[in-house]
Amino acid sequence: MKLAYFDALTGLPNREQSRNRLASAVAAAKQHGRSVAVLYLDLDNFKRVNDTLGHAVGDELLCLVASRNAQFAARGRRRRSR
Repeated sequence: MKLAYFDALTGLPNREQSRNRLASAVAAAKQHGRSVAVLYLDLDNFKRVNDTLGHAVGDELLCLVASRNAQFAARGRRRRSR
């Protein structure tokens, strides 16, 4: 079931799961009079990484970016819960 909602390489939510989570977050924010923040990342010229360094390096880069993004998000959740 996990593969249906998460990217197999990075473990991040896929497009469908992200849309579902965003819709839930927006609905909850409206209900409680709060706001929602969305971070959108675009890796410029990523194709060049794959083309020049190979897909293994590209995959490693995607995993690194995903991991750092998850760490950043977790820090934000910890700060809000204080």
